[in-house]
Amino acid sequence: MKKIYRIIIIIMLLVLIDQLIKYGIVLNSEVLPIDIIKNILKFNYVENYGIAFGLARGGRIIFIVFNTIFVSLILGYVYIHNDKLNNIKKSLLSIIVAGGIGNLIDRIFRGFVVDYIDITRIN
Repeated sequence: MKKIYRIIIIIMLLVLIDQLIKYGIVLNSEVLPIDIIKNILKFNYVENYGIAFGLARGGRIIFIVFNTIFVSLILGYVYIHNDKLNNIKKSLLSIIVAGGIGNLIDRIFRGFVVDYIDITRIN
């Protein structure tokens, strides 16, 4: 068996951190947005019923199926190519998978994805 268990543990920790942050965002939504980096980065509470940036709203079941397939494909890729991937690629793929799992949890249990990172355009 390939040594993928470290990647799985990292993904699980990232999902846990993501869900804890989202829980805090939901609990404190009335005081948001909050500047993290002035005029650049804010924490905000947004209910995203669509895909990226709220596009294509209303396809919850399709999004759940697509999300599950997407996460499974990336995990399969990491499993098959684990020995050939460098640590940066493993880290980036772990972050993508963790985000996908976090969004999947949101869609299943909330019906929408809690988005909280708000990047403001710099003029």
